Amino acid sequence: MRKFLIALIAPITFLVAFALPGFAQAHVEIGPVKAPAAKPVKFTFTVGHGCDGAATNRLVAQIPEGVTAARPLRVDGWKTRSTGDKLVWSGGPLGDHDHGEFPFKATLAGERGDKIVFKVIQGCEGGAETAWIQVGGKAGQSDDGEHDAPAPVVTLTTSGDVLDAADDSAAAVPDEAAPADDAETTSKSDDDGGISPMRIVGLVLIVAAATAYIVMRRNRRKG
Repeated sequence: MRKFLIALIAPITFLVAFALPGFAQAHVEIGPVKAPAAKPVKFTFTVGHGCDGAATNRLVAQIPEGVTAARPLRVDGWKTRSTGDKLVWSGGPLGDHDHGEFPFKATLAGERGDKIVFKVIQGCEGGAETAWIQVGGKAGQSDDGEHDAPAPVVTLTTSGDVLDAADDSAAAVPDEAAPADDAETTSKSDDDGGISPMRIVGLVLIVAAATAYIVMRRNRRKG
């Protein structure tokens, strides 16, 4: 019986690790992580958790050098604005264990293979903050070599220059001024009705427990 339980636990452990690849590393991430230069691209910052239990109510992204025509897109329940060098979302709040998506459009410039780093400050209720700004080197790394708070990075797949100054006028966007066709309900939580990793794990554990119970009943009857 002990061997059976060990054999049962092993695949469960694998499934949990597979279903929750980003659970232990719920960083602020960007997608897509690869993009062409000199072309407008829609990106999305994904927030995976709050600040040590506090809900997220602000996200500020620094616009890197060589990035033009950057403007945030609307998120229900949040205000958006763009300054000369920052994209800002404020409002919510987004619960500590909820996922939220914050989209924006921008045009990147540089050579193929260049890495464009977006440093992000995540603000939370009570004044807590997490600075997702660590880049390269050994500074700010944990014992396993991973960054504790890595900055989101996009790698260029082609080369290209910045847009003309006339095209940069779209960069300044007042609060809630995103075009109607860009308005999206992009904030998500684990309770939105979709199949979340936690639901997958829960189903796996229920099936495993039921299987173990049936096997134990059968073994008792045979004994």
